[in-house]
Amino acid sequence: MLKISNNILFSTELISDNTPMPDAWWYYGLEHGQHISFFNVKTLEYIAKKYDLNLYTNGRTTHLLTNKNLNSILFKLVLKMSRFGLFDMVKMFLKSKTETDMNTIIKRMYEK
Repeated sequence: MLKISNNILFSTELISDNTPMPDAWWYYGLEHGQHISFFNVKTLEYIAKKYDLNLYTNGRTTHLLTNKNLNSILFKLVLKMSRFGLFDMVKMFLKSKTETDMNTIIKRMYEK
């Protein structure tokens, strides 16, 4: 991912230091096997350090790895504002790149 962007915004539930048993944490998703890995904040800090990035997180679900220096309080404030429709307003002006990014990656795979 870092080959195509210096900014990676992602969401994942962080696993606690006291790893919960499979039947004690809904996020494992045992019935569908959605997740292939789990992270705690120490892991994200390690990744950030290894790749000389800054980590910004709300400590629960939303995380940003970036080469930019941001105000961590402002980052958390923007995330809180998202509960009040901020991202819905942004979606009105920006189109999702999920499908186009997927098609670009597939195209690059077949060019090799």
